[in-house]
Amino acid sequence: MIDIGYGHFQNSDDRANDVSFSLGTQYRVATHHHLEARLGHHSLGEGSWLYRVQYGYEALNGALWVQSGFKKELKYDSFLALVGKNLNGRPFGAAHSSVFFVDTGARLRFLTLTATPYIGQVSADSLSDNSLKGIDAISMCP
Repeated sequence: MIDIGYGHFQNSDDRANDVSFSLGTQYRVATHHHLEARLGHHSLGEGSWLYRVQYGYEALNGALWVQSGFKKELKYDSFLALVGKNLNGRPFGAAHSSVFFVDTGARLRFLTLTATPYIGQVSADSLSDNSLKGIDAISMCP
């Protein structure tokens, strides 16, 4: 799997362009077990290497699943968090998160439920790391 992208970000007078790419692969250990890995790079600021590595298991023809792994992602909370900026000669922002996650889900007849607890940290230039923990949950009807 190969992805190549371009993005333009703007906040008032600040602008940034981003060229990105990522390479990914999946290996099926058995029909229901798989390993996945993705490595990518964004050119924002000084540049950022990102990754995602996970193991997954599916049951009942994909109706139940659990995946767990580690990932490093950019933070899109604000222009400063995403791109970063020099303030008084010091770099600030350019944040990324590094987390361990477990993604679980069930596809029922007319309902899909997912829950993804995660724990890790957010790192940014010139700032102390902050802990990050929570759970994302989604309920969908077709």
